[in-house]
Amino acid sequence: MRTFQTLLVLGLLAACGSEAETSTTARTDADTDTDTDTGFDTDTAYVTDSALPPYHPLTIADEGECDPLVPCGGNEVGTWQISGGCVEFDFGLIQSACAGAEVTRTEGRARGEITFESGIVDRWAQARIEADFTLPSECNIFGCAGMEGIITGAAGDMIDDVRCVDTDSGGCDCMARSFQTLDDGEPYTIDGDQIVGSTSGSRWDYCVTGGELRYEHVEGSGELEPGIVDLSKVE
Repeated sequence: MRTFQTLLVLGLLAACGSEAETSTTARTDADTDTDTDTGFDTDTAYVTDSALPPYHPLTIADEGECDPLVPCGGNEVGTWQISGGCVEFDFGLIQSACAGAEVTRTEGRARGEITFESGIVDRWAQARIEADFTLPSECNIFGCAGMEGIITGAAGDMIDDVRCVDTDSGGCDCMARSFQTLDDGEPYTIDGDQIVGSTSGSRWDYCVTGGELRYEHVEGSGELEPGIVDLSKVE
C-alpha cells in the first residue's frame, strides 16, 4: 500500500512538472463523516455503535521522531483494540517536489481491533489522515481548481479528497485527505520477537507490556504498512 506522503508527493510532482476480501459484517469501510476543510467533525454513525471501537489520535511525526519500537515479544493471544500510534512523514519531500511548498497542519486518527486466537490473526482497522499545505504561485500553474484535479489524478483513489483555494499571493491553500481500511486474516507463528504471517510472509516486530501491545510491519512482499501501532487488550 502506498503511503499518504508518497501519494501527495506524486501529485505535487505531476502538478509542478506538467507543461500543458471485503467484510460483510457491521464493520463497514464506508466513512460517513461530514468533514470540513479544517478538521474532523463528530462521526455520529460510529459514536453511537458500541460494536465498533472508538477512534484514537495518530501522531504524525517528522522522519525519525516516532518513539522507536523495541521488540520484546510477549503473550499476544487475545483481542486488542487500537489505542494510538505514530506515522512518520518526510516533510522534506514536499519541498523537493515543489520549492516553497509547506505543510502547515497534519492530523490523524485510527480505530480497529486485532485478535490472535488458535494460531489465526484477524485484523480490522480504519485510519484517516489529513494534511494542510500551501503552494506558492510558481507551483500554481493551472489555478487552484486545476491543481486539485492534477493532484487527485496523480494519486488515484488512494487520496480521497483534495481541496485548494486561492491566496492573495497567487498561490493555493490546500487540504488533502486519505481514508484507509484494513480487513484481513491469516495463520501466524511467533519467531522470537516477531509475528510472522504464514500466508503473506510478512513480519511484524512486537512488544507486549502488561495490557499494551505495540507492533510495526518490518518485512513483506509489498510496501510496508506505515507507522507503529499501539493497542490495548480487551478484558
